[in-house]
Amino acid sequence: MTSAKFAVIGAGNGGLAFAGCLALRGAFVRIHDNNPALMADLAAKGTIEVTDCGQSSLASIGEVCPGLGTAVAGADIIFVVTPADTHRAIATAMAPYIGQGATVLLHPGRTGGALEVKNIFNTLIPGRRVIVGEAQTLLFACRRYPPNKVAIMGTKRRVAIATLPRNAAHGVINTLKPFFPQFAAAENILETSLGNIGAIFHPAPTVLNAARIETSPVPFRYYIDGISPSVAKILELIDAERVLVAEKLGKRVPSALEWLRQAYGISASSLHEAIQKNPAYQELIAPKTIDVRYLDEDVPTGLVPLAALAGLCGVPAPFMNAIIGLAGVIRGKDYRRTGRSLERLGLANMSADDIQAMVNT
Repeated sequence: MTSAKFAVIGAGNGGLAFAGCLALRGAFVRIHDNNPALMADLAAKGTIEVTDCGQSSLASIGEVCPGLGTAVAGADIIFVVTPADTHRAIATAMAPYIGQGATVLLHPGRTGGALEVKNIFNTLIPGRRVIVGEAQTLLFACRRYPPNKVAIMGTKRRVAIATLPRNAAHGVINTLKPFFPQFAAAENILETSLGNIGAIFHPAPTVLNAARIETSPVPFRYYIDGISPSVAKILELIDAERVLVAEKLGKRVPSALEWLRQAYGISASSLHEAIQKNPAYQELIAPKTIDVRYLDEDVPTGLVPLAALAGLCGVPAPFMNAIIGLAGVIRGKDYRRTGRSLERLGLANMSADDIQAMVNT
């Protein structure tokens, strides 16, 4: 189907889903994860069992790579399917091994992922041409079951991908089309970064359901039970701040309600109604602890850079900033200090016009 060689970094929910689907559709895939036990399990099996829409198939893994360098060396397209708070460390570690002309795709980039990774590569390997891209969200709603199974509960109809440089996106999309026709080229990196729906759907419901998460003896459904009409109203206010930041940067991004219609075909009059009607969300269970990526990932790599861009653009963001502060108190962490700053994104001392010019280059 293609001569492109793929590497998948991360063997969690999304990583196994991507590696399994790529292999089932004829690609040679290397997979790496920094969990030795996980690697040992996959190496022993040599396969990934993919269940999609109730149908199970067995995919043969091209190579299970205990080392990151082995996985990345010689790969044409590298899928980084790990929590966004690991992107910085992974980019730094893989930089020496990436080949000229390779493509690194973050699934997803959250807010500013590709900007941060490109900034790292520009510093560490300035003479090497590497395309860096990001997906606006993860293609699948999926769950991994040890040792080698992944269940895909839903696949989005369309997921935007943007690249740095901007004009590389269409070539990347064409290479991926035989495997994932749902990917479409975004206008630029602002579309994917400011279209970060995870920043809306993850931190606030977790904060607002903290007592339930910590004390309930019975698991509850994250979206269906955790996002009540009142919680959904707060999400809509945070979402409106995000949409306004994008507007100030010259980009129209869909609201969360519009995104659910585009991604899943859900037609509804309110965000609460749309979430309740989404079949992909019906059985997704809430985390059992507050020590969860919905805070430790989505706040520092989602809300923090969004709030920083809001400040740059002069957009008041009281609801976004309130959730950042409350999440930091709950977790005992200074997310503003550790999160993606304008400096880490390579945007320090830029104006809104400067940023627009850069991402369109």
